[in-house]
Amino acid sequence: MFKKELLVKTFLGAVASALALAGQLYAAEPEFTGDAKTVNSVCNSKAPFLVLDFFSAQKPDYGHKTSEHFIDIDGDNILDVQHGDFIKKVAGFSGKKVIAYGLQRKTKRLDVSIINDGLSNIITLIKNKKMKPPAAILTSFSASFYFGEIHQKLGDDLSLTPANIGDKKDTVISRLKEKYGKKGSDNPDVNSFYDSYKALKTLKEMGVSVITVAGNNYSKNIVNVLALFGAVPVGALTHDGSETAPYSNQNTLTTVYKTGDFISRKVEGGIDINNDKQVDFATDELSNGKSIAAQFNGMPVNTKTIAPISKYFSLSDENMRKDSKIYGDYVHKPSNIQFRKDAAGNLIFDPAGDRDPTQEMLNTGTSFAVPDICNK
Repeated sequence: MFKKELLVKTFLGAVASALALAGQLYAAEPEFTGDAKTVNSVCNSKAPFLVLDFFSAQKPDYGHKTSEHFIDIDGDNILDVQHGDFIKKVAGFSGKKVIAYGLQRKTKRLDVSIINDGLSNIITLIKNKKMKPPAAILTSFSASFYFGEIHQKLGDDLSLTPANIGDKKDTVISRLKEKYGKKGSDNPDVNSFYDSYKALKTLKEMGVSVITVAGNNYSKNIVNVLALFGAVPVGALTHDGSETAPYSNQNTLTTVYKTGDFISRKVEGGIDINNDKQVDFATDELSNGKSIAAQFNGMPVNTKTIAPISKYFSLSDENMRKDSKIYGDYVHKPSNIQFRKDAAGNLIFDPAGDRDPTQEMLNTGTSFAVPDICNK
């Protein structure tokens, strides 16, 4: 009898301990709110990501393929792939299925109407049952406006600031509806804003979230208006996640931050961009020239080395570098070919700070933080 009682007490004690531990674990589960809750729901969904962007590596699942390239992968100042090809690759690191919708450029300028057209076409595909609703649409383009520009279009009395912008979304949307009226506005930007709002509202009703960029303007006073009208903005952290990246726009509208710095490292067969020692972009996808890092690593710091280095940007196309108004969100200063001096006073390309000689390139931007939202 004594042994049975002892066994029962031992069993009950074990059960109580297990329940207590389970209670502690349950209590430790984070409670997500706001945009973080939306992102958590997206990441737990079994539905795929849909990347809305430009693609050149292969024909996207929907939309168009382009012959233009936009991103230098191997650091030789020659563009290798399109913006969307890189975004899709990063999104895939989460293990989620990723499908692609290829945008078509109608004009040189990258404005909000291109994104609106893409969102509208996706809505039509879903309505016509030609596409299943994705967990989220990832669109890594920014329709960036200064607060002052929004005041000009919607009213100075909005009094938007970096501190209150997060709390004024409903007020801004109410004013947008008022300015748009029943027949539209004489201001084309107001009409574009309204198209964004309607598309984002419709997608939300379909159960589809839209994740977008905070923007790369080094500013607290510039906002991606897609975030004002219903999209979730993502800001960028440095490559190790230790701090907010300096180029990332920061205000109370943005509460979700993920890694925006991706370092290209040379591995057998191509380039690895997430340091897992696996090929992400194969050699036959790349230009394979000698990287700028390899050309200047170890050289003394003087005018002969600084002058040529200073001309390199994330985009090599001369027209893109000149037209900062059109491409300002994607041309970062200082260059993505970032050198520093070592103890001996010589140039060293080491953005990771680990002295790894395989580092070839650093691609940075809130663009790349967007597809990183579900990556651990």
